[in-house]
Amino acid sequence: MSQKLIEKVENYVVALFEQCRHNLVYHDINHTKRVVLEVKKACDNLEFNDSERLVLTIAAWFHDLGYLNNYESHEAESITEFQRFSEDVIDLTPEMSQAIIGCIRATEMGVFPKNELEAVINDIDIAYALYTNFKIEGDKLREEKEAIQDVIYTDKQWKESQEHFLKAIQLKSTYGLRNFQSLLTRELEKINVDNLGNNDT
Repeated sequence: MSQKLIEKVENYVVALFEQCRHNLVYHDINHTKRVVLEVKKACDNLEFNDSERLVLTIAAWFHDLGYLNNYESHEAESITEFQRFSEDVIDLTPEMSQAIIGCIRATEMGVFPKNELEAVINDIDIAYALYTNFKIEGDKLREEKEAIQDVIYTDKQWKESQEHFLKAIQLKSTYGLRNFQSLLTRELEKINVDNLGNNDT
């Protein structure tokens, strides 16, 4: 994998996050960097070749960049930013560019992955709060949504939203099932215990 190319990608994405004024406290550069790190772990574990690593790594760097411009349609914006970057800064084959776009698109909620690479990055992105800290990251997401979407959640509403999110997660890759399913089960069990406790009061 071309390390110089990855450095160009990283520098480009980091610079955009630093230049833009935003209220992103969940979908920030730290989130992106952690997803990139998890992608590297997956690539090592699955012994992906250099081309597969490059596709997944570039997609990971770009997957949430669109939040800087359009919160509601960020995947489309992320793809646009990648296309702009690839045209101006680097030269990729059409096949590799399409593979990267497919992986970025696969991080959108409700989109079903078409291949293993898309399934892996889909699971890594959707499971982010599971392999970090679900409570802390959930609080960040609540703060972000309230600031950007101009909504206010009661504690009850946010709890129900988080419960719905967890129950809707369907891990799609063997890697995701092997590494994240137990974390998902743990958080769901916490909710069940909490709900039982509330029913007893």
